[in-house]
Amino acid sequence: MYGYVRPDRSQLRIRDLENYQAAYCGLCDALGERCGPLARLTVSYDVTFLVLLLTDKQEHACKHRCIRHPLSKKRCLCSCTATAVAADRSMILSWWKLQDALRDEKGLKRLGSHLAALALRRGYKRAAARESAFNVLCEQQLQKLSALEDERCDSIDRTADCFARILSACAEGSGERQRILEQILYQVGRFIYLLDAADDLEEDRQSGNYNALLLRYPDWDEEARESFRRSLALSRDSAIAALNLLEENSFTPITENILSLGLPLMTEMVLSGQWKNRKKLLREKSRESGIETI
Repeated sequence: MYGYVRPDRSQLRIRDLENYQAAYCGLCDALGERCGPLARLTVSYDVTFLVLLLTDKQEHACKHRCIRHPLSKKRCLCSCTATAVAADRSMILSWWKLQDALRDEKGLKRLGSHLAALALRRGYKRAAARESAFNVLCEQQLQKLSALEDERCDSIDRTADCFARILSACAEGSGERQRILEQILYQVGRFIYLLDAADDLEEDRQSGNYNALLLRYPDWDEEARESFRRSLALSRDSAIAALNLLEENSFTPITENILSLGLPLMTEMVLSGQWKNRKKLLREKSRESGIETI
C-alpha cells in the first residue's frame, strides 16, 4: 500500500500506541498465517487503519516473538476477525497495485514489480479464493481507472472515485455500522489516491506518465496547492464526521488521531517534499518523542 494513513505518534498516549502496535503486529501475523511468510512484507499502516475500524470491541491481545523481534515478546491482536479480513484484502490490494505498476513502469522498476508479483502470487490466489467478490471488484475498478488514464481524464474526482470504491468495499458489518464504515473508507480512499498523485507529481511530469493533478492543475503553484489542500480536507472532514457516529471502543482515540492529526501531517510532508525522505524524518521524530518506530 502507500503508508499515508498513520497516526501522529507524538500525540498518542503510551497505552494507545501499544494498542496500535498490537493491531499492526496482528495484521502482520494474519498475513503470514493466511497468505504465506512473504505476505508479511506487504503489511502497511493503511491496512492497520482498516483493522482498527473493523474491530468493534476489545479483542484479545496475546504476546509472542516474531522474526523482527526475536528477543522480546510483542503484544499482538490474535485470532481476530478484523485482522483476518484485513489480511486477505490487503493481499489482494497489493497484488493489483503490482499489476498497475507493471502496466506503468519500465526498466528496473518494472522488473522489481514483476519479481514481487511472482513472490506474492500464491498468497494472492489464497486470498482471492476467500474474497472472490472483493477481488472481482478490485479488478473492475482498476480497469475503469486504466480506461480513464488512457483517455487522459482531467477530473481528479472521477479517477479518485475508482480507488475510493475499492477501499469502501472493505467495510464489514451490517446496517448503519456498515454504511458508516463505507463512508469513512471511501473518503480515506479518495484521500490516499489524491495524496499519492501529489507525491508522484514531479516524477510523472518528467516521465510523461498519467497524473490527474498535472491535467487538473497545469501550474502547480501555491494557489493550486491550496485548492488541493481544501479538496483533501473535505474528504478528511467527511471521514471524521462519519467516525463520530460510531460507538467508541479502545481504538477510537487512535482512529481520531489518524484522521484529525495524522492525515494533515502527511499532507504537509508530501506537499513540502519532505515525504521523499520519510524514513529518516520518522526515525528522528520517533527519537525526539521517545517512541519506538514500528
